[in-house]
Amino acid sequence: MDFLIDSFYSTQWNENGAVRAQHWIDQLMTTMQPYFNREVYQNYPWRGLPDFPTAYWGGAYPRLRKVKLAAVKDSFFHFEQGITPASDVGVDPMLIEPDPS
Repeated sequence: MDFLIDSFYSTQWNENGAVRAQHWIDQLMTTMQPYFNREVYQNYPWRGLPDFPTAYWGGAYPRLRKVKLAAVKDSFFHFEQGITPASDVGVDPMLIEPDPS
């Protein structure tokens, strides 16, 4: 029997505990990795996540890049694990076909 669990891990520290807290969360994520289904809720970011575009958005990522390019021309919204705009210029997001997969 498979179970689906939504879990979020967080640490807090003072100015002297940052390295120790980061080590703890990294070890926890490594321990839990075998139980992940390779899909991650993007509102629970993890800097060590390999291939975050696939984990967060799956097959929708290429389309999301085109939509972001068309909607946000100046890259006003930026996050290190955010959606990188596609390089196509002049794309109308209403004309982009969704990925059938």
